Amino acid sequence: MRAGYKILWTLLWPCCVAAQQKGDILVAAEFDFYKTDNIGLLGKGQAGMELFYFRQAGWALTAGAEYWTREWKGTVGLRAELNERWYLRARGVIGERSYFNAGLGHKVPLGKRWVLENLLDYYPQPNDLALRTGVLFRF
Repeated sequence: MRAGYKILWTLLWPCCVAAQQKGDILVAAEFDFYKTDNIGLLGKGQAGMELFYFRQAGWALTAGAEYWTREWKGTVGLRAELNERWYLRARGVIGERSYFNAGLGHKVPLGKRWVLENLLDYYPQPNDLALRTGVLFRF
């Protein structure tokens, strides 16, 4: 098992260092346009803002706030930029009911500072999937 992690790390590390640089700060505003536990089209709503600080090239610490149908939650996590278009994230959603989620995202540049993001998030505890979209701003 340990060898598998070493192989994965060896394969991912060169990709990660090519994306964002050390010291970069980004902010994103996102919303879920579909989640597997939705009740009707607009029965539930989920949106949030997240701040990313790249402590190392390709690796960010994240913090944010989420609004989940009449309830605010905080988030903390990590983001790994695989290349200029793809990234992985893992975060904890902290509130009355806390969750962990992991996701795979895709970025489409809209200019020098703006980026469109699409993300597939998986929540293992309630076994839900969410499709998110949003915009990201690079400082």
